[in-house]
Amino acid sequence: MNIEDVLGDEYREMQEEYLVQIRSSLDQMKHDLDGGDLISIRRTSHSLKGSAGMFGYDRVGELGSQIEQAALAEDVIHIEPLLIELEETYQEIRQRAA
Repeated sequence: MNIEDVLGDEYREMQEEYLVQIRSSLDQMKHDLDGGDLISIRRTSHSLKGSAGMFGYDRVGELGSQIEQAALAEDVIHIEPLLIELEETYQEIRQRAA
């Protein structure tokens, strides 16, 4: 028995809220990248990676970690491709959840 079996509808509601959070985080990080706000990108990506494992979204957590590390290193060139990959991963998750 897993957490989804135990919590049922409540788990699915939490999962949906997290998917909304991923979308919001993506939009925020894109905005922050345009504005050069690496501190905000670091914070947002850190939060994203921290909660991804709860729902089994390992790739989201990995990308969150990579984005966080790139922001810490002020490696702006690598953040945009990571955000694109995160967007693609998000879209895949959304399609599976539909």
